[in-house]
Amino acid sequence: MIENIDNSNNLYSSEKGNIRSNLHEALFYHLRNTFRDHIQDLLTRIHSRNKQLDIMRAFGIIAILWGHNYQPPFVFFPVFYALALFFFTSGYFFTPQITIKDKFKYFLKKTRKQLIPYLGLNLFFGLLTMWLRPMGLNLGLDINFETMFIAPFGRGDQFVLYLAAWFLFNLYFISIFAGLVYQKSKKINICIVMFAVILMCVFLLYTYNKPNISMWITFLSRSAFGFAFFSIGYLFHIYEPKIQNFVVKPINVIILYVIFDVLQKNFGDVNYDILFGNVNNKIVIVPILATLCILFIIYIIAFYIKNILSQHSFIYLIGQHTFSIMVWHLTCFLLVNFILYKLLLVTLTDLSSVYFHYNIEKLWVIYQLPAIILPILLIEMYYLIRQKFLSFFKSILNSHFIFATESPPVR
Repeated sequence: MIENIDNSNNLYSSEKGNIRSNLHEALFYHLRNTFRDHIQDLLTRIHSRNKQLDIMRAFGIIAILWGHNYQPPFVFFPVFYALALFFFTSGYFFTPQITIKDKFKYFLKKTRKQLIPYLGLNLFFGLLTMWLRPMGLNLGLDINFETMFIAPFGRGDQFVLYLAAWFLFNLYFISIFAGLVYQKSKKINICIVMFAVILMCVFLLYTYNKPNISMWITFLSRSAFGFAFFSIGYLFHIYEPKIQNFVVKPINVIILYVIFDVLQKNFGDVNYDILFGNVNNKIVIVPILATLCILFIIYIIAFYIKNILSQHSFIYLIGQHTFSIMVWHLTCFLLVNFILYKLLLVTLTDLSSVYFHYNIEKLWVIYQLPAIILPILLIEMYYLIRQKFLSFFKSILNSHFIFATESPPVR
């Protein structure tokens, strides 16, 4: 009798071990297949995008990081061009909506993809700022109605770790305005582009060298600047098939760089406040011309780089995730500084300055790489979790629907 019980216990333990082993194996294969499917989805997204524009965006976001970190001496151009580049590429992909219904759908899409994420992340960084404050880090204002909904219309620096996202907030309103004014007629749209450039100049002339301008003028000035380059990108895309063969000639890189260099040497440093410079007490538009030169240099370089890069190049991944990198890179800088603080290389006070970098001329890479890689990993993990959650939710709904619609058995 006792022997039978022992045999039963051994059999039970063996079966339990087999079940556990099978569960572990099933979990392993499930995770492997999930990861493989996500990688395949990622590669599909890369292949379906405009590779040349992704390369341009990659250049742009790296330049933004240099501007907030350290610009290596081998980089010949000022990083201020990057903001114009992002507005330019956004306009490049813009398509005018003709009917009221299409415009309304476009507004809803932009609200869902740009405004709501901005406001949601604004709340997140507000909470993060409040959480870090008791630790001795002063990285922004309190959470209230003004910092949530009013401050973004000014400098957008209510929370220091989120200050780079002002671009995204302005881009939403630029996209909405473009959706309202652009029409089916190409002639009308060309006039709108000209108006956009004139409007930019008017606002920048009005605000140039004025130390104290109102919050709303700051917002309108940035928006006018962005709308001008957004419109230039849209116009360029219209005529691109006709002029691309001429534009992408390698000799044009040399010509554009010579123009840029001549402007720089004859008018001084072109790294001015956004687009205007003060030369001999006169306002000049050299930075506008320099910005256009750099934009088209990057366009030409990207045209040839896409022909030699691997289809799965990490450069495309950077260009695809500029939104995430723009939002999270300052937090990554803080994370690097926190590690250095734990290593007793920096003080706690240093961490309250988002622009503080330890031994930056030698160690700028240790700031740059995490600021690129970590946001990409974060957003890809978000995509993966969202995909699995939606798949699980749909399977539950389908099961419930099938159960609810099954006919009762006939008696």
